[in-house]
Amino acid sequence: MTETSLDTWWQEDEAESAPPIQVLHFVTAVVVSRNGAEWLPTTLRSIREQHRGIDQLIAADVASEDASVTLFENA
Repeated sequence: MTETSLDTWWQEDEAESAPPIQVLHFVTAVVVSRNGAEWLPTTLRSIREQHRGIDQLIAADVASEDASVTLFENA
């Protein structure tokens, strides 16, 4: 303990022994689609414009017959 006044000695001990606080947030968006070209642009735009952006997008397309795959690739 370093030299200090008696009224703050406990604060220094606590600060020296406490582990550093790390706040880690990892945000993943998962979108599953089948022929979703009609609603995907709005959904993907909403994800992109969130206050806290995503770190990863997982897109799962289930045999779409429209432009869904292209929309996912461009996102």
